[in-house]
Amino acid sequence: QAFEGDAPFDYFKHFLPEQFFQLHLLPLINAAMPAGSHIEYAELLAWIGTLIRLAMFSVPEDVFWDLPIGHETSAVMSRVRFHSIWKALQQQLTNEVMANHPAADPHRHVAPLLRAFNERMFQAVVAGENLCLDESMLAWFGKRWLLDGWVTHDAKPIKFGFEFKVVAC
Repeated sequence: QAFEGDAPFDYFKHFLPEQFFQLHLLPLINAAMPAGSHIEYAELLAWIGTLIRLAMFSVPEDVFWDLPIGHETSAVMSRVRFHSIWKALQQQLTNEVMANHPAADPHRHVAPLLRAFNERMFQAVVAGENLCLDESMLAWFGKRWLLDGWVTHDAKPIKFGFEFKVVAC
């Protein structure tokens, strides 16, 4: 499927597994939201954008909302609304994971999203002669070390984290 659009947001959405979000995540979240406060797909995208903004700054989450970037973010989604969606998603994912996935699977919490993302990548990326394989590092700020994919690379700006194989054009 060819990419059409000029904005970075269009590019981001091109790779997003929209059908998974519409058919899986939205009903999960809305099942735990109070009556009259259900979310639509556009608000889910705003929530994801807020989550990405939070991840970009290495400050505690409660400090983020007091910074200028937090005030800007509040214009799109309030802190209270962000937390209510987060809580609903966590509650429902925990219920679903506990019911449908073996406890021994270390990736059980994210496996459905990763599967949907990978399926979307097969639709969104058209392989050609100008593609090359590379790796990317995702910084890890958690407390557990030596999980699957955890590596160190002295030559990278972020020396410790998770390595992902990526295709670059």
